[in-house]
Amino acid sequence: MHPRLFKIFFHFFLCIFSFPTQHFPFFSVITRTSSEKTMGKNIRIGWLLCGFWLLAGTLCAQSLQWDMVAVGDSGCVTLGWFWRSAPASGNSCVLYYAARREGPYAPVDTLAASATGTTHRKAGAAAGARHYYLAAGGWRSDTITTLYMGMENIGGGVANLAWNNPLQHINNSLLYKLYRRGVGKDSVVSTTANSYRDTVTVCGDTLEYVLAVELLLAHPGPRPGYSPSLKFVSPVCRDYFSDFTAPDTARLDSVSLVPERNRCEMGWQPSKSKDVFGYIVYIYEDGIWKVMDTLHGASNTFYADTLHADGSVHEYRIASLDTCRNASPLGEIHHTMVLSAAPNKCDSVVSLSWNAYAHMPGGAASFEVFARSGKDGFQCIGSGGKGYSFRCEGLDVMRPYTFYVRVWNADRTISATSSMVEVDFHRKPGHGTAYIRSVSVSEDNELEIMAFVNDTVDYRHLILQRLSSHSGPVVWADTLQKNGDTYRWRQSGLDVTAFHYYRLQLTDECDFPFFATPEVSNLVLSLEEASMDENRLSWSSYDGFGRQPDSYRLFRSSASQSAFSLLDELQPSTLRYSDPLAGLSAEEFLYRVSATGGHAELPFQEECFSNTVSVSQQPTAYIPNSFIPESEIVENRVFKPVLQYVDEEGYLLTIFDRWGQVVFETNRPDEGWDGTIKGLPARMGVYVYQLTYRLNDKKSTTRRGMVNLIR
Repeated sequence: MHPRLFKIFFHFFLCIFSFPTQHFPFFSVITRTSSEKTMGKNIRIGWLLCGFWLLAGTLCAQSLQWDMVAVGDSGCVTLGWFWRSAPASGNSCVLYYAARREGPYAPVDTLAASATGTTHRKAGAAAGARHYYLAAGGWRSDTITTLYMGMENIGGGVANLAWNNPLQHINNSLLYKLYRRGVGKDSVVSTTANSYRDTVTVCGDTLEYVLAVELLLAHPGPRPGYSPSLKFVSPVCRDYFSDFTAPDTARLDSVSLVPERNRCEMGWQPSKSKDVFGYIVYIYEDGIWKVMDTLHGASNTFYADTLHADGSVHEYRIASLDTCRNASPLGEIHHTMVLSAAPNKCDSVVSLSWNAYAHMPGGAASFEVFARSGKDGFQCIGSGGKGYSFRCEGLDVMRPYTFYVRVWNADRTISATSSMVEVDFHRKPGHGTAYIRSVSVSEDNELEIMAFVNDTVDYRHLILQRLSSHSGPVVWADTLQKNGDTYRWRQSGLDVTAFHYYRLQLTDECDFPFFATPEVSNLVLSLEEASMDENRLSWSSYDGFGRQPDSYRLFRSSASQSAFSLLDELQPSTLRYSDPLAGLSAEEFLYRVSATGGHAELPFQEECFSNTVSVSQQPTAYIPNSFIPESEIVENRVFKPVLQYVDEEGYLLTIFDRWGQVVFETNRPDEGWDGTIKGLPARMGVYVYQLTYRLNDKKSTTRRGMVNLIR
């Protein structure tokens, strides 16, 4: 079908489809049986399908397919095509050309009907787009347009390129490929846009640009296995360019101090600019950025600074250098991480801190702490997130340590290490001995503890501890700083009749105990038994001298005495004593015992006293009910009340016969009736006595009774 005829039919059907159905009476019969609205919609859809069918049939009727439109350097245009079915009718066809798409068109060449391409040498397509079609008789092909690209050199190494869309009437989205220095040699960009700004990276050269686009066709090819496509090539654009544009700045990854190699190492990402041939390393000194070194090679992305590995904070930057000696702006500042340590030898702790690392790609997100003891290898001893400090605990303060920190970015692809720091606690181990000289009870019932520590002993505190037994809980008593060699404590408010064990501890410069003495207890005296004629005492052994005491000394006092007097000195193996009370008139007795001797390891003679034991005797009077003057037992020959601790003052004993006559009378407690009256033996029988005496409370007591005289 001829293209013009197709257009006439197409517009005709389009007009019919757009008119309302009521303008077509022959449709009214159909609309009587259904809704006018629904039927109208169905009619429009039918006309639309009919129009598409006619359009597809018309397109399929096209027998020629363009497959190449290329513009040469001189502006000539090379055209190529293939026949999908039979060639145009007749023995020849004519190629028409125009500078504008709307015409006018002029014949360029007459070609054989079987021809598949030609070149229009005087097309002038380097100055603008040109338009072509083939015609034979009443047949005419589609109009094809050349690809035209213009270039503007705006200076500064920038080329502005723009081009037309050769298929704008059919397809508005084509993928253009821009080449520099010839098609297929140096691809610059692939884009769907109709312009591009190219930054030139040459120091001085004439550059040529050409644009190409290829569109795959859906129609079958001229032979089996051939995939048809439509190719456009623009004319070449050329101009002289010089690159004054700075390359992209290289980005530092990390800066790490490596004291083991005595240098600072840094690495960076290569510049994205293709003409970069080296890098400049800068360091900040004396208030300015100084060039430290220039490295050659675009892939040389590592540098070791051996002049600034002193553990101080140093700042670095990197600049890229291209082949035209254009230097990029300085990159971000990276600085070394300096680690510092604050050891606490008394807590076995080292507090580490370091300066924050800035501008690490991805950001500094975590850290790891490494340590080694002596010459051992480094081990990771801790880690954390974003932070600049770490506390190392539980260290052996008798060994030196070395620490460093490694910081990682978020995806753990980049890291930086800090300087190393060495820590030696210099903690002095405690050594030496302390002694308890004595544990004694004062007359005020206070415990007195004496200690001795030689001045040559290196210690900080002397601690006194008390225990209720050898294995009982320890109770802190007192702490004294080092001050001389002799120490004394007085412990009041304690029950001195019970055992109290004491020991000493010495602490080192960190107040850690390094020595403890054996436990030493006080000397405890107790009353085993008290009778009318004796007091039985016992005491504990004393082991505070580091050996057996030389002796034990027993002291006694009474209410009538102002001070203790030595009662007896006993062997160190003697721990009991019986005190007879015959002939003693006291009502209360006080006892103390002491352990005496020299210390096994000290040049001191010590005496440690026990607690005081008080023994009270109650005044008593025993009156026999009979006596025999002629008895063989001396005690039974005299009638005499047996008195204990009775006051002599106010004492009176009177004997009466049955008629009430006084036969005997005395005011001496030690005198009794021998059974005589005026020197003559009295008759056997019952007599009456009356005894008057006073007790310690000075109250007078009178007792009456009968006594039987037996002969």
